[in-house]
Amino acid sequence: MPMTITYAMTASVLVIGLCIMFFDAVSKLRGSEHRTISIILIGSTMVYVTLDCLWIVQYTASDADYSQGAFTALNFLFYLAYITLPYIWFLFAQHFARNISHMRGLNIALALPWLFNLALVLATMLGADLLWTIGDASARYTRGPLFSIFTNVNLVYYFIPVIEILYLLASGKGADRRTLLTTLGFAAIPALSVLIYTFFISVDAIYPFQPCCFFIGVMFAYVLIVSQLYRREAERAKRANEAKTTFLFNMSHDIRTPMNAITGFTAMAKQHIDEPDQVREYLDKIETSGHQLLSLINQVLEMSRIESGKVSVEEVRADIVERCQAMVTVVKSQAAAKDLRFHFEQRNVVHRDVYADDTKMSQITLNILGNAVKFTPQGGRIDYMLEESPSPREGYANYTFTISDTGIGMSEDFQKMVFEPFARESTSTVSKIQGTGLGMSIVRDLVELMDGEISIDSKQGRGTTVRICVPLRLAEPEAHSDAVGESAVWDTSGLAGKRVLLVEDNEMNREIASYILSENGLVVEHADDGDVAVEMVRAAFERGETRYYDAVLMDIQMPRMDGFEATRAIRALASPDGSRIPIIAMTANAFEEDRQKAFDAGMDAHLAKPIDVQAMLETLVQFTR
Repeated sequence: MPMTITYAMTASVLVIGLCIMFFDAVSKLRGSEHRTISIILIGSTMVYVTLDCLWIVQYTASDADYSQGAFTALNFLFYLAYITLPYIWFLFAQHFARNISHMRGLNIALALPWLFNLALVLATMLGADLLWTIGDASARYTRGPLFSIFTNVNLVYYFIPVIEILYLLASGKGADRRTLLTTLGFAAIPALSVLIYTFFISVDAIYPFQPCCFFIGVMFAYVLIVSQLYRREAERAKRANEAKTTFLFNMSHDIRTPMNAITGFTAMAKQHIDEPDQVREYLDKIETSGHQLLSLINQVLEMSRIESGKVSVEEVRADIVERCQAMVTVVKSQAAAKDLRFHFEQRNVVHRDVYADDTKMSQITLNILGNAVKFTPQGGRIDYMLEESPSPREGYANYTFTISDTGIGMSEDFQKMVFEPFARESTSTVSKIQGTGLGMSIVRDLVELMDGEISIDSKQGRGTTVRICVPLRLAEPEAHSDAVGESAVWDTSGLAGKRVLLVEDNEMNREIASYILSENGLVVEHADDGDVAVEMVRAAFERGETRYYDAVLMDIQMPRMDGFEATRAIRALASPDGSRIPIIAMTANAFEEDRQKAFDAGMDAHLAKPIDVQAMLETLVQFTR
């Protein structure tokens, strides 16, 4: 009896340890490919140790009646665990080594030993006395004639992975040597324990040897998995740190390049202040460098938002042909400036009306078309084709955008890394062309976000073809115009005499905006914070001048009251005649969610800084008619 108590206490400690490992694996192994099989292995071992302990306690009880149903049921469950645990251990060892795999037929064959042993257990339960014999209450529990065969078959699952791993180590195949050696280490523990327990320890010897060996094997395997997970996380953190360092290095270089041009040409302009033509040339170069710097900042922010999962697809109804024609209008003038021939063609476009993310589609197309213009020498050709094809998804069609040019092309080596951030071909031709190296990375991410595919075919010195295929949901058709390049022409002469309240806390930004507005005939009043703007509008209402301000240009980030709060406060003011002052956001917060927040606050339009003068004037014309 004392030995039984010792056995039970030892088993209890093992079960507690396994419980700790089980719940630790559930929480700690998130993201590990070994999580599921590890949880199954630990749980199965815990069940086996528990049933083994209960079986021993029942077997050694002084008043044990082996013929009772309770012991029979316990015996059946114990043997089920006894044959199932090795099979799970076998699967675990193969999974951990990763490179051990078999054909489907062989995998089925490897399940046959478990099925054979299961048949023996069931047959014995039905009275065949193959594995064990239970007499009356005074009889001893004895092993049956096929017990040794049963155990040897069970050993198959411990020795197959050991033999396979030894073969892989000898042949140099499979996973890395370290992984194979660690797998061999914990795979050998239960095999040795079963051999010793079966052939060297009597059934009457009450030692928890085999459960302890299983526990040690599981603990060894679990420690290896956790250490492997930590090692991978450390390597991932190291790679992330290296990527951050590289990113900052590239950013520093790419920011300093246009900044150097801006400061350099500014100094040169000051030195030639009395030479208007020379100053104008310097100012053009400063403007170009400023646009390049803005493009870099926008692309870095866009890439950051994509990587952080903050970008989502916002579908709106659109005419796909019309959107392509709009892109043609934008790029055609740039192509004409370089004497490039530009051709747009639509093929098999049956469904023009679709639901698509217009902003992202434009961003993707303009980026590719912009590259085609940028990297095609004077006198070259650009072809832009839209083609529709059936989609396996009901209610969808696949749209392929093919953009080909006769430009400088790309080398085969560069094509392999063209979608990497900051990737640029290092040739004498390309080095003279400005670019951030982020555009194609963003394009690839946006295309994948829309469940699309992108491919590039390029020959150095002959040109490049980019194909983008995206599935788009079909909409009900509407009447369309096939005119290419139609656009509204805004007459800004009607702005003369209009009064605008400019709400801006930055003095330099306020000065620039005031100058532009005044030059176009507008009367400008200033507020350096949101609360000041609210009071100025309130004062106008109290004077009965509800139309005193024709529009409000509202900054967002201000020290005392931000633009959102100021807009809500103005909208809350009761206008005597019910009129509504147009409020236009003018902010550095340029993302789609920022636009939505502006509209939710009650604003009527959104302009991103640095302000596009023409866009600002056109918006004012639209809202002050």
